[in-house]
Amino acid sequence: MSEDAPPDPGHEPDLTPEQQDDILAAEIALGLAAPDDAQQAVARLAADPAFAQRVRDWQERLAVLAEELTPVMPPVRARQRIREDLGHISAPLSHMIDSRIRWWQRPLPLLSAAAGAVAAVALVVMLALPALRGPELPSYQAALASSDATMRVDARVDGREVEVMLMDGTVPEGRDWQVWWISPDGSAPVSLGLVARKGPMRTSLPEGIDMVEGVRIALSEEPAGGSPTGQATGPMFAMAPLRRS
Repeated sequence: MSEDAPPDPGHEPDLTPEQQDDILAAEIALGLAAPDDAQQAVARLAADPAFAQRVRDWQERLAVLAEELTPVMPPVRARQRIREDLGHISAPLSHMIDSRIRWWQRPLPLLSAAAGAVAAVALVVMLALPALRGPELPSYQAALASSDATMRVDARVDGREVEVMLMDGTVPEGRDWQVWWISPDGSAPVSLGLVARKGPMRTSLPEGIDMVEGVRIALSEEPAGGSPTGQATGPMFAMAPLRRS
């Protein structure tokens, strides 16, 4: 063969081991190495400091080149194809479109079904409310009046709720009328509060006392703010039994 003959394109020039390592290091840095070569190269990184340095050198060169590049958004069709290849989305028109509308997709049947469900829930709640509330407790009333009929106080007990209202008369200035619960068992009277000068006084029965037949409501005149001892300090000038209303 003449010395001027062109080189055979199918013949690869011989490379030194250093040149082969440099090419392999570049392929590793670019992520282009064949799987077998990449696996062997990764094993060499820990055992061959010189080869590991070659890979780092290529990574630094490529990093400098990447900093000089201007990011360009790929075309919409290219992004679509990448998502399709990754299995994140389906290609357009890859599924047959079903033109039939199911019953639950039609607005009127859907609204009717929703209204029926609401009505059913409301019916269940209405039927369950009496059971949830428990049995109705009776109401009791008492009308307390002074002996000269110049004052009148009405008391009402609904379950454990108590309401007391001044109907006639005036509470003396600097004094208060205190309401007492007197049980038929002879226990000490229990204070329910003070009669309001205007409007009703509302409270709940204290823990430990219950409505039983024979309970009476009484009034005593006390210093402003009520009895300082927890027991009536003045005479009980009005008393009446609680009767079922």
